[in-house]
Amino acid sequence: MFFGSFAWSFVFVSLPFHIQRVSTLEPPATLRWTGWIVGITSLVTVMTAPIWGRYAARGNPKACYVAVEGLQGLGFFVMALARTLPELFFARLILGAMGAASTLAFIMIGRSVEGAISGVAAALGALAVPRLGELFPERRLIAALLVASSVSVAALAAAGSVWPYGGLRFVQVLSIAPVFPLVVSRVVQHAGGSAIGVINAARIGAGFIGPVAATTLLAWTSPAVVYLLLASIGLACVPLVRMREGGARA
Repeated sequence: MFFGSFAWSFVFVSLPFHIQRVSTLEPPATLRWTGWIVGITSLVTVMTAPIWGRYAARGNPKACYVAVEGLQGLGFFVMALARTLPELFFARLILGAMGAASTLAFIMIGRSVEGAISGVAAALGALAVPRLGELFPERRLIAALLVASSVSVAALAAAGSVWPYGGLRFVQVLSIAPVFPLVVSRVVQHAGGSAIGVINAARIGAGFIGPVAATTLLAWTSPAVVYLLLASIGLACVPLVRMREGGARA
């Protein structure tokens, strides 16, 4: 899982530079292509993740995990062969059809634990999640993490150099990273593979909408506007968490 995540992160960071080098279009058009090329993989994975989850829940999730990782490796190889933007877009589309290895990992974790939420979260790699979940009420913790992440994103609009920007990004990622494991740790104990696949697909779907929307906005407006919009979206989720808390109490 570590090496798979490393490969995806490396490609995600380097892909916009590769697109810029391959492109023969004007900068605004290249920026719009960047959003679609980066995001199309997540869009296709949204449709395939529940299917893989249902299939793995009925069979051998470990074998499915190995198959998905192998197919994703093949997809990365196809990306390396692409020489034009449409070819790169098609290669990323094929990569998305390979499925989400994280869905299968969640299913394997759910089968291997004895009901310890902190053990699930630790297995997911979010080392701070178990202790945070023990020290604070879950829904209040999620709301606080969303606020911290949103404030950090908004502050990016005022970052004037690399070091402040990097520091704010560190705080933002540190704040938002535990949210998904906190949610999954509850669901994975009693939900089937399809439910886990749907939840993971929702997360992955945002990976499509985000790049496409952000690059489209950047082609028309400034980065500060994009950062403030993203921060507003994060803060808009806080009342939803609080409403759920109130419903649970009732």
